[in-house]
Amino acid sequence: MATRTSSRRIVVDAVALIGLVCSVASIIGAAVALALRPLLDVAGWLDLSAGALGVVAAAFWLWEARQARQRAALEARHSAAMAPAVQVVSEAAQNAQAVANVLASRAAGEDPLFALPLTGTARAFMQPKEGESPSRCQDFYSADPENGRYAVTDGVSSSFLPRPWASIIARAAVKVPEAFSSEASFAGWLKGCAASWQAWVTERWLPGIRAQQAQRGEVPADYAEMIQQKGAQTTLILCALAPGNGATQVDLIAVGDAVACHARPGAEGWELLAAFPIADPAHFGVQPATLPTRDSDAERERAWREVRRLTLAAQPGDRILLATDTLAEWLLRDPAERLGELDALTDDAAFVALLAREREQGHMKDDDMTVMIIPIG
Repeated sequence: MATRTSSRRIVVDAVALIGLVCSVASIIGAAVALALRPLLDVAGWLDLSAGALGVVAAAFWLWEARQARQRAALEARHSAAMAPAVQVVSEAAQNAQAVANVLASRAAGEDPLFALPLTGTARAFMQPKEGESPSRCQDFYSADPENGRYAVTDGVSSSFLPRPWASIIARAAVKVPEAFSSEASFAGWLKGCAASWQAWVTERWLPGIRAQQAQRGEVPADYAEMIQQKGAQTTLILCALAPGNGATQVDLIAVGDAVACHARPGAEGWELLAAFPIADPAHFGVQPATLPTRDSDAERERAWREVRRLTLAAQPGDRILLATDTLAEWLLRDPAERLGELDALTDDAAFVALLAREREQGHMKDDDMTVMIIPIG
């Protein structure tokens, strides 16, 4: 399209230039004729006047064409300058949650809410999606080794600020043993957790965002609906150990698709004895049950109905693995091989290498990944 417009301009300029040359030639011819026949040839005067008018018209035509080119160039530069800003605004409007997550990562800083806890003899590994920073990971884990309580959470990335919510739920789940003892206890516990999340958002996250917007001269955005109506969501897998005479009672509580696996070493490697609440890898991928921040009795009642429980007995040498959904799905597709690979992990570098290899080979989807490996003594 730009090439065709440029060609038309060249033709118009050429015609104007020819007109100008012809007009100048007409003036010169009329002047010569008048010099030879002064004041006697009216036609000569008419030729001279017509030539002068032609010069003026042609000059005006060329000047207008030049102005049009300048205006077009300015518009093109303006459009090019505005294009990135328009794209940013459009992307921000279409991906408000992604923007909020980025800002939340910046607001987190050295926030103690995101400090990873000690896990005792258990080993915990957590990594974000490939290419993202750890502060963007929506998973979390917590532990109270002295009391034998461990939790892994998986914040729903499409919800609003899920990372702090995943941290609050994981920490509160291990600190409050009675949280799941009755519906009333659960409702009070979940409501208190939601209040903690809202306090973090309003007291830490919002002031940081307001300060950034003020520095940029922006009108403060209204996040009330996102906080109150949309809110954050997370899944949970919780493990409580109660050592006994020779065996350890393992109480598992799940909301959603994070999974606990009970494994035992054998002569030919590790054996998967149980997986809860999902044992079939084909059953992942549906919308999981979640714990929400929304302050609604109906939401808390719904969440309570989604609580799943399992009690099993573990022997010394067994392992309890708590894993987020994508890692659990990968594990359940070949437990005999993959239980050993996870149990052999010694540090984060080994976990990162394992994830990179499995993703590259197409065995694992790209997602935030967390696993906690709890030895039974």
